[in-house]
Amino acid sequence: PVQLLEQMLITPVPLQLTAAKLRGFVSDHHADVVAAEGDVVMLRIGARYSPLIRRASDRPVPFLVSLRFAEKRVEVAGQSDTKAARTLIKVVIRPTKNRDRRRGDVLERTRQLLVSLKSYFMAHEYHGPFPDDEEPEELGILICARDMLQPPD
Repeated sequence: PVQLLEQMLITPVPLQLTAAKLRGFVSDHHADVVAAEGDVVMLRIGARYSPLIRRASDRPVPFLVSLRFAEKRVEVAGQSDTKAARTLIKVVIRPTKNRDRRRGDVLERTRQLLVSLKSYFMAHEYHGPFPDDEEPEELGILICARDMLQPPD
C-alpha cells in the first residue's frame, strides 16, 4: 500500500511513559501489534475501528501504522545543567489496501488518526533529525518499552 502520511513527533515525556500511552492507544483503537522489534512498533487498526466513521454510508478503512521511537535529552529552560527526557516518534500511516476512488476520504481519515496519536502521546510536530539507531543509552529503554507492549502471559 502507498504511504499516505509520514511525520515526526516529539512528546514531553520519557520513552517509558510513552510506551504506556501506546498501550492505551492500542487498547482504545482495538489495534493489533503486528511487530515490535527494536525501536519500531507496527500496528494494524481494523476497518471497524478506523476513525471518522459517522454515517452508515461511510466505508471503513483499515490502516497500518509504523511507529519508530527514540529518546532525546534536552536542556530544561533556564537550567543549563538539567536535562529532561523527551520521546521522538516517527509516524508512518498507510491504508492496508490502495483504492483510488476513495482517496480523499482515506486522506481525511489518515489525518484524523494522526490527530488521535498526537492526543494520546501529548505530542506535537518535530522538525529536527531523528537520532541514530546505534545510541547505546537508548537500548535498555527500548527493550523495556517493547516488553511493556507484549500481552501478559
